[in-house]
Amino acid sequence: MENRKKLGFVIGLSLFAVFLFVSPPDGMNPLAMKAIAVSLLMAIFWVTEAISIFATSFIPIALFPLLGILDAKQIAASYGHHIVILIIGAFFVAKAIETNNLH
Repeated sequence: MENRKKLGFVIGLSLFAVFLFVSPPDGMNPLAMKAIAVSLLMAIFWVTEAISIFATSFIPIALFPLLGILDAKQIAASYGHHIVILIIGAFFVAKAIETNNLH
């Protein structure tokens, strides 16, 4: 694992823990603070590629129900929206074009 990935992994988990346990500002819903923690974790993992980008995209499916942000049914419905499926299909086509050197 490259230094950038190791550093991203450590920084991502550290910021996740900090934002998860810090008290939210006045008037802010505590669930919003947890959502920020997950968003920061994902952003750092995406930028540094600490874990696969594909794996990073599924972090909310695991963490949102565990942290009580959304239930599993709500988050799964978001991933199953018809526009998301369309975009995933476009990614598959793009990967096929790249794999076969058609670009």
